[in-house]
Amino acid sequence: MLISLAIRDVVLIERLGLGFEAGLSVLTGETGAGKSILLDSLGLALGMRAESGLVRPGGERAGVTAAFAVDGDHPAWELLREQELDADKSEPLVLRRSLTVDGRSRAFINDQAVSVGLLRRVGELLVEIHGQFDDRGLMDPAAHRRLLDGFHGDAAVDTVASAHREWQEALEALRTAEAASERDREAETFLRHTLEELAALDAKSGESEPGSPPEKPCSSKRGRWRSCWISPGPAPPSSCISIIRMPIWRCSSIRRDCPFSTRCRASMRRRTG
Repeated sequence: MLISLAIRDVVLIERLGLGFEAGLSVLTGETGAGKSILLDSLGLALGMRAESGLVRPGGERAGVTAAFAVDGDHPAWELLREQELDADKSEPLVLRRSLTVDGRSRAFINDQAVSVGLLRRVGELLVEIHGQFDDRGLMDPAAHRRLLDGFHGDAAVDTVASAHREWQEALEALRTAEAASERDREAETFLRHTLEELAALDAKSGESEPGSPPEKPCSSKRGRWRSCWISPGPAPPSSCISIIRMPIWRCSSIRRDCPFSTRCRASMRRRTG
């Protein structure tokens, strides 16, 4: 419930303070008496659109403060908690807005600076302004879920929320499984290709080029011997390059006395590029 409204330098009002009691309060007056100015002032405190024309001529800054008595279970408190704002449920909830002549405005909730957007969200929870175009509120998608949830009750809302969480968890598990399956398919393709190349080579144990010197191993800079053996000769077959692919990736360098070192390095760059 709105319990007080303080207005300063808004249109024709230099300074005004209003207090409200429980029950119905009515503001009456002839055209031009200033009833709409009071509504504009309240709207300013609730986060509605502000224009520099609201500042009283001769004034530098307009300001409006609205205080509300709010029940402890009101959704406005939950919104403030989500935004990590300090709020004492035993005290009035105070909304404040200031507006300068150049159109800049600042918003506060319980003397804590907030965005105008958050001020508007809290204001929408606290005040309902009814007019001749009320039916247009039904066209606002932001209000649809609240109306639907209110119609079905908290039990139905909790059931749907739980089902939605389970659905999101299942989607995440599916994405993880699909990614693992894709990695397995890539590994299978690589292994099948490697087996086909080994079968095409048809290498025999201890086989080497006729009349060639003993085979020499490639070693890394760390001095660890690798199972990468290159047979000296005029030119290695393409399948040899495939066979030594994995050892080359693991080796940080190739022996300079290897007769195929240039081709091996070129093959490594092509395959790792």
